[in-house]
Amino acid sequence: MLRFSTDIKKCSNCSCLIDNREMERGSLILTRWTDGKTNHSVANLSGDIRHNFLVKCPQCLYLVWFKQLQPVESINSFTSVQEPLKRSTAFSIPKFDDYIDELKFGRINVESEKALRTVAWWAGNDARRNRGESIPMLDEEVVNLHTLAAMLDVSIVHDRLTKVEIKRELRLFDEAEYLISESFQYKHLERNKLFIQTLIQKQDRLVRAYPFIKFESLEPPK
Repeated sequence: MLRFSTDIKKCSNCSCLIDNREMERGSLILTRWTDGKTNHSVANLSGDIRHNFLVKCPQCLYLVWFKQLQPVESINSFTSVQEPLKRSTAFSIPKFDDYIDELKFGRINVESEKALRTVAWWAGNDARRNRGESIPMLDEEVVNLHTLAAMLDVSIVHDRLTKVEIKRELRLFDEAEYLISESFQYKHLERNKLFIQTLIQKQDRLVRAYPFIKFESLEPPK
């Protein structure tokens, strides 16, 4: 069963009430794209910031970190007491430019920067998902990907596959082929590797959904 909870908080800029009613916990991952985004990543959540995600206030359009806002109330969505939700509004999801603006402020640590650059990548790719046609990257998207690639540790297999995908999307196919040539140790990563390797050989730079379906839990491994 899916579990839902909704946190209502106060915007630090205009004091209106905003909530995370769109966020699901415990649901299954049914689609995963080559850039790492899944069908569950509604708000472009990633890594260490998935519980402290950047959102936009729907009233004043101010960018705020949801976890840092003043809490007002927390509601179990399976209860009948839903009245407080009528006084709040679901947060708005930032766009690519919003993530880049936040990065330019320089108010986050290196790990959060890595995660935020990842979700900026996803946000930029959102216009390309499932379209089957190439939409050129903005200059800032290219800069963001080069910066993110430099932050990745290729001795960590997940980072290496992410770097392969970045190189592929940047049309750096020779570099991508070199990085992907080594074993990825884990069966599911080897499967992903083979799919991405086929795209590299076709010189296909589009973000793609993996063609195989495997139910995955959002809960981290014990």
